[in-house]
Amino acid sequence: HLRLRTNAFGIKTHKVKGWIKHPGRFRRESSLTRCTPRVTMGIMKMEAWFLTDKGHRRDSNQDACLINKDIGVFIVADGMGGHFGGEVASAIAVQTVEDTFKRPGSKEMAPREVLTRAFEEASRRIFDKAATENPELAGMGTTMVMAFIRGKHIYIANVGDSRCYLFKKPHLWQITEDHSLLNEQIRAGVLKEENIGQFV
Repeated sequence: HLRLRTNAFGIKTHKVKGWIKHPGRFRRESSLTRCTPRVTMGIMKMEAWFLTDKGHRRDSNQDACLINKDIGVFIVADGMGGHFGGEVASAIAVQTVEDTFKRPGSKEMAPREVLTRAFEEASRRIFDKAATENPELAGMGTTMVMAFIRGKHIYIANVGDSRCYLFKKPHLWQITEDHSLLNEQIRAGVLKEENIGQFV
């Protein structure tokens, strides 16, 4: 989990739909959310930290996280793919996004454009790594959710089922949408939320 705490109040969200090529065969939807905080005296104070756990099913931790305040990028990626494939994929994704935002000219690009480019480049690098360098990495992939701060705006982008929440006591709002079979079945009315525990 990555927590990003600001002194923002009354945050408004604007969802913009997009897409990203998922490593391998799938074409999945990604989403971009812009949050506009009301800022006290023109300054947004910020704290960021992350905590990760491998859980009970895995022998290794396949998460990758990034906090880079200099470029305003905060990322959590949850890898998947047998053996060490997931941790390779998540590490590639995080590094690729950071590289993209550090490139000359990225500051002049629109947030949606640079975020889309970062996700597409991460997808391409992960696919190429598995296809050309190591057969054991075939099928590896990763989820990714990130926050990008530019000026007084916070932009949220995600692919997969890693989530971003907005928390203000006593309320907690999920502001990303899961890209998963489970969520697709709920949206299609095939599965009711109260029956999620029966989903296999």
